[in-house]
Amino acid sequence: MHPSHKATYSELRGWLERYADHAGADKVYQLALKRMARGDRKPPAPSRDGNAVPPGPNGAFDSARGLAAGATVSTPRGRSVRTPAATKVELASTDDESSSILPPSAVTIPTSAAIAVAPVPRREPEPPSATRSGNWNVGIAAWKAGQNDKAAKAFQALAQTKSASPWDQAAGAYWAARSHQRARRSGEATKWLELAAQHTRTFYGLIARQALGKGGENDLRAPVLTRHHVRLLAEIPSGRRAIALLQAGQRDAAEQELRRIDPRGDDSLEQAVIAMADMGRMPALAMRLGSVLTASDGAPYDSALYPLPPWEPNGGFTVDRALLFALMRQESRFDPTARSGAGARGLMQLMPATATYVADKLTTDLGRKPDLYEPETNVTLGQHYVRYLLDQKGIENDLILTIAAYNAGPGNLESWRKKLSRIKDPVLFIESIPVRETRHFVEQVLTNYWIYQQRLGQPAPSLEAIAGGRWPVYMAMDADVPDGGPGQESDEQVASNGKD
Repeated sequence: MHPSHKATYSELRGWLERYADHAGADKVYQLALKRMARGDRKPPAPSRDGNAVPPGPNGAFDSARGLAAGATVSTPRGRSVRTPAATKVELASTDDESSSILPPSAVTIPTSAAIAVAPVPRREPEPPSATRSGNWNVGIAAWKAGQNDKAAKAFQALAQTKSASPWDQAAGAYWAARSHQRARRSGEATKWLELAAQHTRTFYGLIARQALGKGGENDLRAPVLTRHHVRLLAEIPSGRRAIALLQAGQRDAAEQELRRIDPRGDDSLEQAVIAMADMGRMPALAMRLGSVLTASDGAPYDSALYPLPPWEPNGGFTVDRALLFALMRQESRFDPTARSGAGARGLMQLMPATATYVADKLTTDLGRKPDLYEPETNVTLGQHYVRYLLDQKGIENDLILTIAAYNAGPGNLESWRKKLSRIKDPVLFIESIPVRETRHFVEQVLTNYWIYQQRLGQPAPSLEAIAGGRWPVYMAMDADVPDGGPGQESDEQVASNGKD
């Protein structure tokens, strides 16, 4: 609303009479109800295109602001990757339309995060359950005791539990394979690895595929925005406004309009909205779409579930994009205004104390109290904190330890390492971390990391290492990012971003 003028009820009602189908109508409607006096006619309720889900009053995140978008470049595998530069809107000439609703002019598209929406069904694999099951606990205990047959039986029972999540089924199958392999039953081991490998977007599913020598099966190519797609969008009031707003450089408002469209049941419209979200650099919107939409063959839109965000740290990347994207996806689902109950803020869910500590180490002046809801500031500080952790003595580029420390703090990690010092097996170490949230966080971030490496056309040496029983070490895959080295920080004070 206007910063100085207080809208009257009649003004709000008049606005709704004209623009009840516009983005923002929900907020205007709620404000109008508050200012409606006894005897006033009730204002028109907001209307929507199709069956779009309205913003949820108890949604996790609110609307946000963003930064500049990027240009499309080619990768070694032919996928589209966005780099921080002005985006030129180009339509694929895959149809015979002679004209386009979007002119071939350059359009700079700023970015932001999502507006809160009501909960929706998930199309991505559910994360590990709070308690995998009694079978899981029995299996792990038997594995540690060297009881291979008992372990295999328990893990197989978990893998075959129909009510278990894909994450848990993959975990059961993978550990069943390990149990059979340790008992020298290679045929059974391969059988259960094959079962685990069916879950291509889970931690143990990816490890199983690597162990079997299989590549990633996730189709991470985004739908191409065609003239037909734009024409479909232009037939819908919200879509037409979104196109105009993108042309005017109003990406925030354009995203709000796109969120008012429910494309479910129309394959072409689904692809149009997903392609527009990808082209417009709207990662939070893309993730939401990927969570509710599937292609006509039932396959998920993997590119929407793993979108490429537009934000770049001040001074450029010094840590691979895939790792930073993996953390952002898990921490905030790409919402710059995300805030946890513990007070962690922004894209990379930094605690204010951690941000202040890190900011003091930077040559760039971000102020004593940096704005953690500003995307570039958050990513700049988050990247520096990741680099700080990678370089810590005792972590030294180990990815499992780095990610665990990012979630729980270096102090907690050091305590766990001392207690678990006898464990040399990397995946057993993960499963032995005493805090469930951190165990799952490590698995989910590593999964994101490997899939983002697939999308960026990069190898995944850490996946190869962990599938081979070795501890995964961070190796820079981006051409312009240095590998770095261990032990660069010597401060006795260790910053903690633990959010428990």
